[in-house]
Amino acid sequence: MAKNNSMKDFLAARKLKADQNLTARGQTEEVKAVVSSGIVRHELADALNKKAKYDTISYKDLLLADEENQKRVFKPNLEDLKSKIEKDGQQQAIFVRPAPGKPGKYQIISGFSRAQVLAELKRDIAVKIYDGATDEECLLLGIDENVVRNDMKAVDIINYIHAIEKQYPEISMDDIADIIGKRRSSLFSYLKIEKCSDVLKALTTEKITLRTAVELSSMEEKEREKSLAAEIATKKEGDNDKDKKSVKKTPFKLFLDPKRKKFKLPSITAPYSDKQKVIEILQDVISKLKELSDKA
Repeated sequence: MAKNNSMKDFLAARKLKADQNLTARGQTEEVKAVVSSGIVRHELADALNKKAKYDTISYKDLLLADEENQKRVFKPNLEDLKSKIEKDGQQQAIFVRPAPGKPGKYQIISGFSRAQVLAELKRDIAVKIYDGATDEECLLLGIDENVVRNDMKAVDIINYIHAIEKQYPEISMDDIADIIGKRRSSLFSYLKIEKCSDVLKALTTEKITLRTAVELSSMEEKEREKSLAAEIATKKEGDNDKDKKSVKKTPFKLFLDPKRKKFKLPSITAPYSDKQKVIEILQDVISKLKELSDKA
């Protein structure tokens, strides 16, 4: 696979930015580097975005089985995303580039889960095409898109760590942390979670929090299994308790002030099944208004 100097230039620019921030107040060296790398990465993405073009393509033209570039350590449940897209449609374009050596086909840069759902629904797909983008530019674009959308899930971070390591075998974890925009210590925590497939699955399906996942990944296997089961059971009980709470109905009341010839009808909150009661109250309001009018 041919390499150009864009990643080398990126890392050089990242180091330069970090040096320029040495005088920043209240920041550790690690924080300075992360902030600086985010600026450089976003500048590169911004330059590529200016050249990209929006279009609509058939779902048949996307390479969904592109295991070489879309490796997944864990495939999340896409049912919620599918329901949302069925209801609201596609809200964000999928980032793609023309697939090398496959005319008329497109390789996904960012938005793989959305693309899977849209293909399953057999819908045309709104895309943003980055013609001529290199492998490393695609890698940085995908990372930047997730960071900008604040949608960097644990499994995405793990995938990106391995993608960078695969493309640059001798790269340091410090540089990987700067490229992704996370602390080096955080990346090691994610890699520990990856080794515990049950914990990663629970985190990805939002049955536990990231903090809990980090704690569980440091436990021995038997202790972890018990603690994980307890955490999931506790969350399930909490969700059931929320469902059981009944919503108190606002009473229907009409307040009259005969002296000032005023009345108040508070905002009514009630299920549709109580529509007859609403009609009766409004009829009562009309009746009272007529009485006040007759006495005036």
